[in-house]
Amino acid sequence: MKTYTIVMEISGPLGMFPDPATGGNSTSLPIPPPSACVGIIESICRFPGVDVQIQAVAVCSPKIVFQSLDYNNSSGNERKLELIKKQSSWQVSATILKNPTFQIIATLRNNHKTGVKPNNNAHAMQDRFLRRLKKGQSFRTPTLGHREFIAEYCGKPRTSINTKLNLEIAAFPFGNAFSGFAFRKQELKNGIAIFEKHYQPSIDEHGCLTLL
Repeated sequence: MKTYTIVMEISGPLGMFPDPATGGNSTSLPIPPPSACVGIIESICRFPGVDVQIQAVAVCSPKIVFQSLDYNNSSGNERKLELIKKQSSWQVSATILKNPTFQIIATLRNNHKTGVKPNNNAHAMQDRFLRRLKKGQSFRTPTLGHREFIAEYCGKPRTSINTKLNLEIAAFPFGNAFSGFAFRKQELKNGIAIFEKHYQPSIDEHGCLTLL
């Protein structure tokens, strides 16, 4: 089945991609997991009947920096019931990312099992996504994880990948809170975490992920 590729960059002063294994006082993962990447992409554009498959994430920050922070979380399911009913926030202590910059590359594929008419929505989503990215438009405000951490930049790749960065994440989450998480070892090599084993990254002359 034909697929269509999209690529983007997102950055901001703060980011939080909770590690499900850390419990109450959350600690961010060093990179966004595939489920968070899908959320970022769909904040720009979403289409019914399209599967978004994350191929890889690249780190463009000079280094991965963590910092401790107390902040108001307006979306956590751990809030007391009365706070949820009032749509009130609660204060959270967490270890978060400072000045993160990531590039995300993904493929779009039509999924006709959803009951959507067999149109080429994947191609339409690719076209609209790249057009919105160029114009700085979005479906909702792009964030780096929690909605409190709004992106300062969300657009075409413009920052060189930190190719000196290598690390191994012992238990990296795949899946989501609804379907359940599966954990596996994830390698970040030369600044790139590859989620699909057959994906071979292409880097342009500026050191960024590219569609070609």
